[in-house]
Amino acid sequence: MQPMKLLMSAIAALGVSSAALAQDQAAETSYDAAPWRISASLAGSAGAGLVVQAAASHDDLLGPLGVRLAAEYGFTNVPFSVTAGIIDVAPLGPIDIHGGLGLGVSFESTGALLYTELLLGASYRFSEHFGAYAEARFRPYFDGTADGIGGLAAGIQFRF
Repeated sequence: MQPMKLLMSAIAALGVSSAALAQDQAAETSYDAAPWRISASLAGSAGAGLVVQAAASHDDLLGPLGVRLAAEYGFTNVPFSVTAGIIDVAPLGPIDIHGGLGLGVSFESTGALLYTELLLGASYRFSEHFGAYAEARFRPYFDGTADGIGGLAAGIQFRF
């Protein structure tokens, strides 16, 4: 199965499962951890090399959906890029499963290049404010070549 189809299927399953886990959508969500996250990660892939990412997100700013804003800088092949997206978070005890879809721009030497980003990951909360996470990302570009970059990331989170 292609990486994009696999991630899209996983994100759809996450949306269905998180909706099924919701006990009462009218009631306010209770958290074992604060909903805002500041994350820092190191990502890598065969085509893109190493990338450092900083992200800020909120678990449920848009009702059941959250938002995420991320900036990345590549050490080799990937230039500076910025992504904004929507995420769905399913808290399961100290573990949060998240999936998302975003739109971004990569600032290439030849100009700006638009892309979408699909992501699926999990985080483990050590406490109310600190955790670690890992995620898989796939980024198809809108440049007419149908090329995309997939990768794995791992990092730390501060929640407030």
